[in-house]
Amino acid sequence: MAQARKKRKPVKSSTGFTLTGHGIGMLLAGVVIGSLGTVMWQGMNSDDSEVGAGIRKMMESSRRKAEEETIAQPAKPIVPEPQSTNYDFFTVLPEIEVVVGAEESTVTPPVKITPPNTGASAVDATAAASQSETSEPVVSEALVEPAKPSSAYMLQAGSYNRQADAERQKANLGLMGLSSSIQKVTIQGRGDFFRVRLGPYVNHAQMVDVDERLRQEGIRALRLKISRSG
Repeated sequence: MAQARKKRKPVKSSTGFTLTGHGIGMLLAGVVIGSLGTVMWQGMNSDDSEVGAGIRKMMESSRRKAEEETIAQPAKPIVPEPQSTNYDFFTVLPEIEVVVGAEESTVTPPVKITPPNTGASAVDATAAASQSETSEPVVSEALVEPAKPSSAYMLQAGSYNRQADAERQKANLGLMGLSSSIQKVTIQGRGDFFRVRLGPYVNHAQMVDVDERLRQEGIRALRLKISRSG
């Protein structure tokens, strides 16, 4: 009989490690990858378009494309920070309120009074008596109430974003013996305001007197003329 084939023993490397088939494959793959990397690196640093320079151009093209896509993306809108709502009360008046200047006159036009006619003749008196006998009885006219003024005057001693500040100003006016009220208004886009007001006053002179007292205390009030509807 033929002699049995002897099993081939694994080849040992010079370092003493045994090289199997799997190890040899790994080693060859590493050598190939290292060689390709070396060639690509040398080509990228050279002007040879057929070796690594072409790869370098391809990488640069990919980088430029990525940058263009980044630039093409719409930027997020910048939201402005909300501005402070500490507005001056001179700029937040409703349309029915008009700022009154100090030069406004307070003189009331005189009322024309017609004196009774005392020089009537006796003939006129006789005719009037005769007419009163033949005519229907005259019904006495009803008392007519005086018309209310169409406008009034007020003073605005401040307009605040916080109600506590308005209450503090109202208390200061109370110490001066002046009665005031707080009016809350909401202005679109600006928020709520609390106005401290004095009045109403029926004429301009009353408003001026109170305003002078406020100025002596260092309070700069706003003179207003309020139109009444109806």
